[in-house]
Amino acid sequence: MQLDQTAPVVTFSAPTVSKSFVSGVTLSATDTGGSGVTGYMITSDPTPPSSSDSDWSGTTAPTTFTFAAGTTDGNKTLYGWAKDAAGNVSFSSVPVKLDQTAPVVTFSAPTVSKSIVSGVTLSATDTGGSGVTGYMITASSTTPSPSDSGWSPTAPGSYTFIPGTLDGSKILYGWAIDAAGNISFSSAPVTLDQTPPTIAITTVANPTNQNSQTLGITASDTNGVTSVTVQVGTGAAVPATISGIGWVYALTGLIEGPNGNDITVTALDTAGNSAIATTKIIVDKTLPTLTLATITSPTKLTDQLLGGSVSSSSQTIASVTVQVGTGTTAAATITGGSWSYQLSALPAGSNSITIVARDTLGNSSTTSTTIIVDQAAPTLTIDPVTTPTSLTTQTITGTTTDANGIKTLTINGATVAVATNGTFSHTVALTNGSNTITIMATDNAGNTTLAQRTIVSNQLYPTGDINNDGVVDVADALQALQIAVGLKSATADNIAKGDVAPLVNGKPVPDGVIDIGDAVVILQKVVDPKKW
Repeated sequence: MQLDQTAPVVTFSAPTVSKSFVSGVTLSATDTGGSGVTGYMITSDPTPPSSSDSDWSGTTAPTTFTFAAGTTDGNKTLYGWAKDAAGNVSFSSVPVKLDQTAPVVTFSAPTVSKSIVSGVTLSATDTGGSGVTGYMITASSTTPSPSDSGWSPTAPGSYTFIPGTLDGSKILYGWAIDAAGNISFSSAPVTLDQTPPTIAITTVANPTNQNSQTLGITASDTNGVTSVTVQVGTGAAVPATISGIGWVYALTGLIEGPNGNDITVTALDTAGNSAIATTKIIVDKTLPTLTLATITSPTKLTDQLLGGSVSSSSQTIASVTVQVGTGTTAAATITGGSWSYQLSALPAGSNSITIVARDTLGNSSTTSTTIIVDQAAPTLTIDPVTTPTSLTTQTITGTTTDANGIKTLTINGATVAVATNGTFSHTVALTNGSNTITIMATDNAGNTTLAQRTIVSNQLYPTGDINNDGVVDVADALQALQIAVGLKSATADNIAKGDVAPLVNGKPVPDGVIDIGDAVVILQKVVDPKKW
């Protein structure tokens, strides 16, 4: 029989911190007494177990230990026991902090988020004493393993949903683990919204001739729109104003020119998704080109066709209107690059005419004129003419005036100059016998006034036979003397035959009257019948 009085040499280790079920235990022993190790046991009690205790495990050492139910948290000592075949029992002990209490987790997340959930807060406190060692956020309610690689020593501030996760109501779980392996969580509902809002620019004038306008915007989202901003060009984005079921924004200072003003409208939903709508506003203040062809004024006509050209370098001509005085504005006819309008029933006097051309943006150009309707004939006064006469010419004089000016004056078809005061003078040639003199004044409106005068010209030399007895004698000289001194009145026939003085180059040049000179010349002819 072998004598063995030497207890086995025990080697024993365990986690320094553990919950009630202690894993990761290592227990081994060597027996120098020679009988060999026959059993192992782990206890939390320092009392050596009897070699005959039923809890001995045999030759295979246990790797775990479970504290008895009801054991309170705190510092404990575990004892690893070994016995040999001779019944010698020995042990090794290790301190273990028992922590059966899971951390208290505080967790919050935005109620609505896109796939990357930012603004998450996760914290935990551990009353069990072992301390919080890791944090994790999941979208699954399955408790993660303490050995999961997803544990982080610091609390994450965000969470990313797995690509392909559908929008809708979700629950996020904020987990905490302590050094003992206790795991606890807190959850927060999150609506996953990865869909951008819808946005549209509903009211915009483009192109326009205005440097300011109010932009109308609609935007919607299942989980709500938090903001709408408007950016002009590269300027700062400025919030729009909620108005009714949409948004409005007052645009000011828009720049004129063909390059336009780039407008970017951005809508942001509760989850942080954004959507953009863009437009370009061109401000065009180019005025139409409008011309008025030559009009007739003054005129005696009450109807007149107006016309001219109209065009725009950048827009379409929308209308050309014509207004007479303060009357109703009427639309002209536009054909290609020309316009026309028939004026009718213009009243007498001065008529102001206003023509306005407008393009489709409302840019307008205006031209105006005045048409004077003059239906009054000019005044025409003819000074008295000398008739009968033996002269071969006579100067016609008179006066003609008109409120709108005299255009022409003709005497027997010949154009005669009219002085600024309206007077005129023109010498006409007379033929022997009756001469009709026609004087016509025409004003600038085309109205005419006609006057006629008849001049009888006797261009045969007078005979001196005043008394018509067929001979020239003293009786004729005596009758001429009586007319000259006023004892008798001269008839036209007396003048035609007795007006023989003065003599020029031996020939009578009648002066239109019978005077003493005529009596003397008749007496000379009595003495010398061949006088002329």
